[in-house]
Amino acid sequence: MVDIFENGLDRDTYRVIKKMDREELNSFLKKYRETALKEIQDNYFKIKFDENGKYVEMNKDMFKLIHSELIQQVQCIEHNLKIIYATIHNGNFVENYENISKTNLGKIIKELKRLETEGMNTQLTEEDYKVIDEIREIRNYWCHQCYIDYIYESNDKKREKLFQSVAEKLHYDEQRTYQLSRKTEELRIIIVRKKSNKD
Repeated sequence: MVDIFENGLDRDTYRVIKKMDREELNSFLKKYRETALKEIQDNYFKIKFDENGKYVEMNKDMFKLIHSELIQQVQCIEHNLKIIYATIHNGNFVENYENISKTNLGKIIKELKRLETEGMNTQLTEEDYKVIDEIREIRNYWCHQCYIDYIYESNDKKREKLFQSVAEKLHYDEQRTYQLSRKTEELRIIIVRKKSNKD
């Protein structure tokens, strides 16, 4: 039998799997899952914390995963805020959304605060607005600068040290944007439901 765990999945492995009966297949899948999980734990998505739960380091695969999550979160925050604005602003939702769809985050914050002074309740706190305001800088840094801050360092040790410094910032920013992403998503759902029930 071909050693499927040494070479990974290929055509020879596929041919062997096709000939397995149900019991052999179940045994293969169990062993393959265990091997794959160990490989992932040993080689890919690693992040280390000290005994107090403070960030220590992560590897580059984990960095890319968390970086992607952060970009998703800031995009969703911005979109959720646009939906919230378009829903609570007087008038037609589609027209409201079209008016703000190309607007930058700073203008969206200004418009939401203006609606609040007119008596509309966005349910966003001052702390939320502070983080939303910071998201502009967060987004710009992670989209345009983060890799530049370490990748061109020619000394391996210095580059790794710079990378870990950027990775720690990523860990911190992703946690902040995650909380706000969840909150704006919940608010968007609540506000749209209330509006739908009124109509």
